[in-house]
Amino acid sequence: MSLLCEVSGMSLSVSGKTLLDNIELSLEEGSLLALVGESGAGKTLLSAALLGFLPHNASLAGRVSLFGKDVFKMGQKELASVRGRRAAIIFQEPLTSLNPLMQVYKQIAEPLVIHKLAKPKQAKEKAVSCLAEVGIENPEKKAFAFPHQLSGGERQRVLIAQALICGPELLIADEPTASLDPITKLQTVELLAAMTQKTGTALLMVTHEIKAAGLLCEKIAVMHQGKIAESGDLGSVLSNPQTAVTRSLLAGRLLF
Repeated sequence: MSLLCEVSGMSLSVSGKTLLDNIELSLEEGSLLALVGESGAGKTLLSAALLGFLPHNASLAGRVSLFGKDVFKMGQKELASVRGRRAAIIFQEPLTSLNPLMQVYKQIAEPLVIHKLAKPKQAKEKAVSCLAEVGIENPEKKAFAFPHQLSGGERQRVLIAQALICGPELLIADEPTASLDPITKLQTVELLAAMTQKTGTALLMVTHEIKAAGLLCEKIAVMHQGKIAESGDLGSVLSNPQTAVTRSLLAGRLLF
């Protein structure tokens, strides 16, 4: 399998404070990797850095390779051509991630139009079809709703549809279950599993809920204080954790 993303010796500091320290990470085509850690471990910062989203005053070392190119050397135009097209991200909290003044079909269709993969009418039809694929009931009606008119679970499904509509090779899901009730969390994990299996999209699932990772992913990397504490096959790490932080996460509250 081809290598989609590789992080080699990457460190990131802001105002003299090291936030990420000597990160080593890789994602192959079709792989399912969980990036797990407590709040403040650096998970979201790392996942954003993979797509070139960085603090303006960041000091960097090492390399992040995305589809064979150094992210830190790519210009904004080149990054924009990759984001949403070959690599997509689902940000935290659907209600704030979606535009409250725009009907959901327009937000789902927008990446298709921006990347010139479809004309507006075709993009609209594809957006409605994608809503149906992610399990939204009455997609023809819900497509014209505004985000506040949908439930939390429906908004999460809209974000998943928006991220997958261009058929990306890599999907980053940043805490996709954090703001959901237990039943909706399970439904969301099952949906991500089904959609990635159907499309062959590689997944980096960023979460503090290690049990969610266990339901979906094949490999795991545990973060603590800006470092990768341990990584490996999910079954091996969960059955025989080598670090105190992994044991602590496993002893935490259950997801469901």
